[in-house]
Amino acid sequence: GDARLYQFGLTPEDEARQVADRGIFEGLNRVLVLTPRNEWGTRLAGAFATEWRDLGGRVLSRVSYDPAAVDLSNPVKQLLNVSDSEARIAELRRALNRSIVSNSRTRKDADLIYMAAVPQAGRKIVPQFRYFRVDDIPVYSTSHVYSGNPDPQLDSDMNGVEFTDMPWVLRGQDRLPPVQAAMQADWTSQDSPYRRLYAFGVDAFRLILQLARLDVQHDYRYDGQTGELSMDADGIIRRQLSWARFVDGVPVRINPGTPN
Repeated sequence: GDARLYQFGLTPEDEARQVADRGIFEGLNRVLVLTPRNEWGTRLAGAFATEWRDLGGRVLSRVSYDPAAVDLSNPVKQLLNVSDSEARIAELRRALNRSIVSNSRTRKDADLIYMAAVPQAGRKIVPQFRYFRVDDIPVYSTSHVYSGNPDPQLDSDMNGVEFTDMPWVLRGQDRLPPVQAAMQADWTSQDSPYRRLYAFGVDAFRLILQLARLDVQHDYRYDGQTGELSMDADGIIRRQLSWARFVDGVPVRINPGTPN
């Protein structure tokens, strides 16, 4: 018969859907969605919102922001329904050049914020959430929010944000598998912006020996460097990613528990 086609990729949509799955699993229902105004952001917002609604959740508001903007307070205010009086506080804050805690009313109807952002944008957005006093609403993101290399000074602006990522990136130096230890010893792979692609290459190579079993046994999970891998009926490799939370500017792995 015809040769079987298998597909394996690091698609952002997969990550967005897993963020939605986790939110619903945690018993959350009403979400605010903030994504960049570009093709990547549109894809993430669409995949997330579709999965969220399919699982019975409600999308309260969906706002996009200009990823090149220096100041991202306006899209955050739009997302949070902040009153116009906030403009006066912002002017005063600029004039005094220091923090003033806002007393503006922000929406109280949301259970979760889903934020798609690269690190540079995330570091601007998350302090805005704090400024508008939404510390009690969890913020979930995808691996794109983390550069892949610890930067505690800059990433402390994102403390509390939880995000999906691959084991390869989230492992401590003391728990490296031999292939990762060898790569990091021989190459400058430790600080490379392409770190996640090394993991993808390792998994793509190792999957060759796993394909037959994955194809027959759809409940089989292969413990890969990019995540827990399984295969669906269409021959597409699905990844189950790990979760981390920024604590003191450094990702700390977490294991989301059972539903409340």
